[in-house]
Parts: sequence; structure tokens; C-alpha cells
Amino acid sequence: MLGASVLLASPAAAAAAAAGMGRVLLSPPPSAPPAVAAAGELPTAADYVVVGGGTAGCVVAARLCAALPAASVVLVERGPPRSEATELKVRAMGGLHAAWDDPTLTEAWPSAPVPGLPFRRVTLLTGATLGGTSATNAGQWTVPAGAWASTWGVEGLDDAAAARPERDGGGGAAAGGARPGGGAPREVVLTAGPYGTPTLLQRSGVGPPPPLAAAGVRQRVDLPIGERVISRAVGILVALYTGVPRHPSGVKGAALQPAAVAAWRAGRGGVTGTGRTSTNGRLQGGAAMQEATFAAPDGLAQRAPVLVSACLPPPAGAGRLSLPAGGASAGDPPVAALPLMGSAAEVATTVGCLQQLRGVARRLNPRFRLVDVAPPPGVPVTPCYVRTTARSAFHTVGGPAMGRVLTPTLGVRGVPRPAGGGRVGHTDARLDGGAHGQRVHSEE
Repeated sequence: MLGASVLLASPAAAAAAAAGMGRVLLSPPPSAPPAVAAAGELPTAADYVVVGGGTAGCVVAARLCAALPAASVVLVERGPPRSEATELKVRAMGGLHAAWDDPTLTEAWPSAPVPGLPFRRVTLLTGATLGGTSATNAGQWTVPAGAWASTWGVEGLDDAAAARPERDGGGGAAAGGARPGGGAPREVVLTAGPYGTPTLLQRSGVGPPPPLAAAGVRQRVDLPIGERVISRAVGILVALYTGVPRHPSGVKGAALQPAAVAAWRAGRGGVTGTGRTSTNGRLQGGAAMQEATFAAPDGLAQRAPVLVSACLPPPAGAGRLSLPAGGASAGDPPVAALPLMGSAAEVATTVGCLQQLRGVARRLNPRFRLVDVAPPPGVPVTPCYVRTTARSAFHTVGGPAMGRVLTPTLGVRGVPRPAGGGRVGHTDARLDGGAHGQRVHSEE
């Protein structure tokens, strides 16, 4: 699955895509999808190969193109080129949930059985299009709390830098040395996300001995790749209401109707440009993130208007990513053993959060005529309910960790550089489950 098909963007297309990332949810969609290289135009050599066209990869490719105009830069992302219809799902806030359900934009697969859930498999989801998971996300971000970023050991990253959005459109990278010949890249940058980057490193023989041996991969460098993966669960409440009309943003498919799309493109707003999440907040003390939306999962949305409330607790443990055992094909996704709801504290936080949201729902105007569905009326929110209904929140980070795996400039320790290779500046690590950027070739 991961890497099964390839979308190859030219340097100009990569730069254009990255330049538009900051306004992707604010501008009307283009009349045609971004230009990408046709099958017969794929280059056979490049100075810099950026593997993974998410937020980090697009920014790295754009900065390389800007700083090194004489160099050739190739940005690689899996998935077919976007059509006008799929481009709309990426660009419009109202198309967010439709993008999640579109297999040309996302990839989904089951996790390993999760002990805390108990031993249920949950669906995992990642972006599979130019823009990565950020192309199918709501575009929210938060600032690291306290003196935290400076402890990562990333060159040039301190607490002050982490607390402000990066708006520098200039260089961001420097290079030295002659251009290598024979088609060998000067640098390969992995920005394939929390699932793709560990998988690519492990398939290259970089990782711990047992999972590599089980997958039939010869180890080249012993590093704890995929050993401390952090992922967040989500607990859900569902209630039906029949006393007031459903908001148009909660009607399945309404955002993609031609009249609604035409109004949005004409600058008149409407349902196409409206997100489905009504509120977003945190419990006092930052114990859990809360969401509420007058929308619904598929099925329920067809019967009656629905209020969905969600709690996303801080994860309490770390899991593992590994290659499938037995020499699976290169396109198969990793085996994700995630400790969702793996501690009593995580479960208790979710129970308390959902109880609070249930109380908020009960204080809605009586005209809503709200009726609990999950859990049913009179049934309390309990640890058992949370463990049997929680799922993945699709928020995952980790794999190649700073310090033991990566150098301060995000190179992979123990992996030799190619002859004539130049130095490339680091990319900023995402905090919300998106791609880390790390160089395959270390400076050491």
C-alpha cells in the first residue's frame, strides 16, 4: 500500500504546490489539478530526491529549488494525479470528510490488535496525495507548551522559533561540493510521514534486528527505528436531535453539490467552505482535547440530525511499527502495534471528558429534543464503554526519534553520505502527526 503508486512532481510543480500550502483551505480550487510529470517524463537522475510530498516534503523541495536554482530536485509522492473533483475535496473545508473516504486521496489499513481496546483492530489513515495528510486535514495547529522544543536537539530550533509560524520564503538550505555524476543523488530526504519514513528505513536495512530478520531484510545499521511510536485514541458520544433543522454542513454530500460549489467559487461562502466541526477546545489543564460537530458518521446521518462529541486524551504510552513478517511486498503498510487506551489514566481522562461533554449536550435548548444513542439513554459513560468504542484519532508521531536515531541536523546516524554530497539544512518536525523530515545520509 505505502509507495504502491508514484506521483512525481517537477521542481516547478513542487515549488508551486508548496507555495500554495499556506492558503490551500482559503482559496477557490483551480480549474485544473496541479501539473505533474507524465509517465514518459520521469527523470532518471537528480541532485536531490525528496521522498514524501506532504507539508515537510513540499517545503523542503520548494526551498531547495529557490536556494539552488541550478540543481535538479525531484519530489515523489504516491497516489494518482488529482482530478478536478478530487482537487475540490482537498481545497474545500466542506469536502474534508469526503476526502477521508476517497481511496485516491488517502490510504487506510487495520492496526494490529490493540490490548487496551480490548484487542480490537482499528482503522489507520494517512494521506496519499500531493500535500500528504495535510491535504486531507482541517489545517489546525498548536504551539508547543513550555520549554520543550529546545530539548529536541535540532540545530536552529529553540522555544522561540517553535512558538511562531515559519514564514520565511527564502533559502533554508545550503550546499557545497561538486555536482555528483552518474545519476547518484547528492542527498535523499525522507519526509514520508510517521508511517512511511520508518517503513522505508526498515526496508533499507536500518532498524532493530528482530523485526528486520522476521521480514527477511538484511540489517545494515542497528537503530531503534519504529520503537517509540506515539498515537492518540479518541472516545465518541453520539446523540440524535429532531426538534430543530439540521445545519446544511451536516448533510452528507451537500458541500460538493454543483450549486454550492459555484457559490463558493464566486466568493459567496456557503456550505462548501464551511467545516463540519462546530467547537474545538481543551479541558482545563490541557488534559484532553474536545470536539463537537452537528454532523455524523455514515449511516446515522441518513436517519436524523446527529450531534457527535469527541475526546482525544494525551497518549500515555508508546507503540511500535515494523515490517510485515515473511517478506511482504514493498507496497504493504507497516504493522502498527499502538497502545491506544493503554493505561488506566488515559481511560479515566477520556471518561471524565466524555461525561463533561454529555453534560454540555444535556444543557442544550430543549427544542433540540436530544436523545442519547451511544451510550444509550440512562447508560453511564464507563471505562468499559470507552475501551469498547474508542478508535484511532489518526494522530501519530515517532519512529525515527531525535538523539538515538537522528543527528542535530536530522541526518540518520551511521548511514554514510554519497561521494560529493553537500550539506542540507534541517526541516522542522511536525507536532500533529504529519511528516518528519530527515536526511538519509548523515554528516557523521
